[in-house]
Amino acid sequence: MTTRREIQRILDAGTFDALVGLEEGQELDFKARPYNLGSRNGRRGLVADVAAFANSRGGIIVVGVETQRDATTRMEAASGIASVRPTSVEETRYRDLVKAHVFPIVRDFGVVRHPGEADGEEVLLVALYVAAQDERDRPFVVDRFPSDDEADDVPHGVGWPTRWGDQTHWERPEVIQMHLARGRSGGAPSAATDEGLSLETEASEDLEFLESQPEWEDWGWYAVQAVPTGRPGVQDFHGEFREQARRWRGLRPDGFDLNLDWDLNPLGPRLASLLTRQGTIIRGSGVTTAGALAYPDFLGWAQSPMGAKRAELDTVILNPWALVEFTFEALRFVYECVAPAMARHPPLGWHVRAEVRHFRERVPVSLRLNLGRGPALDTVSATIDQHTVRVQGTGDPGRDAFSLLARVYGDVFGRGEREVPFAQAGRIDPELFAPSR
Repeated sequence: MTTRREIQRILDAGTFDALVGLEEGQELDFKARPYNLGSRNGRRGLVADVAAFANSRGGIIVVGVETQRDATTRMEAASGIASVRPTSVEETRYRDLVKAHVFPIVRDFGVVRHPGEADGEEVLLVALYVAAQDERDRPFVVDRFPSDDEADDVPHGVGWPTRWGDQTHWERPEVIQMHLARGRSGGAPSAATDEGLSLETEASEDLEFLESQPEWEDWGWYAVQAVPTGRPGVQDFHGEFREQARRWRGLRPDGFDLNLDWDLNPLGPRLASLLTRQGTIIRGSGVTTAGALAYPDFLGWAQSPMGAKRAELDTVILNPWALVEFTFEALRFVYECVAPAMARHPPLGWHVRAEVRHFRERVPVSLRLNLGRGPALDTVSATIDQHTVRVQGTGDPGRDAFSLLARVYGDVFGRGEREVPFAQAGRIDPELFAPSR
């Protein structure tokens, strides 16, 4: 991760070509063009990005840098220097908008012009500097922007932007309500704090651990993760909690069981149940990862030849029934087994993600939409080798599973959310699951 200090040195030296290849992240954002302050979306984007960094550890927004998404990491990285016209950024207007629409006032917010060179040409970049803020001032909220039609305007409204990886994320209303209901103000832990960053690191390490296992590097696989906001910790992690996790059962006898037999090694402070086709890892912090291979006799279930080997397969046919149930059960395990064990200091919420890897790169993976009943109907192939979907957890496994799956169906298979099975009213309904496979 490139630090703010390193970015500052590059900008001060005017050696802008050194920015090319650097990835956006928790403390760095690139913009090819200045914010369009003549539009409501442009003004809103400016104050949201500044507030998001204020709710994190501060950061730098560099205007005048083009980006391109890396096909492997799925992160935006600087790909070229676009430069900025000197008259296109009014520093005073930027500062006035942030002062007028972000509450409380963001301390030490600056807009600085940086002349320099790129590819031998004189160019200009503009950097927006957001200093690290006092935790007691958090959260920084953004007020409404008046509607173009005054008749449709509302008296007041606020949003809570946060920084999640390389994106500005808007906290959902239910999360804001949760903070208010619990009387938590300012300094509330989020994925943007130091603790949140370390939890995200734990989550990434567990994904890499799964991929290091035999066969996981040879097949497509899918994982569901839940990361608590803050670090409340699981009580009696290796004692009572381990026994509770061992006793946990899925909804159906022939469904997914994530409990299995928890092992303390080789994962040190982690509990893990690892099988050839399935792995579940829990940290003492509450970070939980459940992964499954897109393999003929697992997520493929009856859709592909049972026991087939890679050399015998042109495509793994993914069973959408298995994909939906695995996602739902992973989140149910988190909310019904892991979360209650954190009752002494419960997390304020969960960041939830689905990870798709190698769905096109290794043995190609397709999704058959008839759920394995009747003749084969429509089959669609994956269009992405690696993809991450993030949503804000609500504590409802059905709703969060649907939010993840709707994005996976759209991003990976090019299908709309209406084709996600076992769903109604925006959530997965376990009562719609068939009684058996």
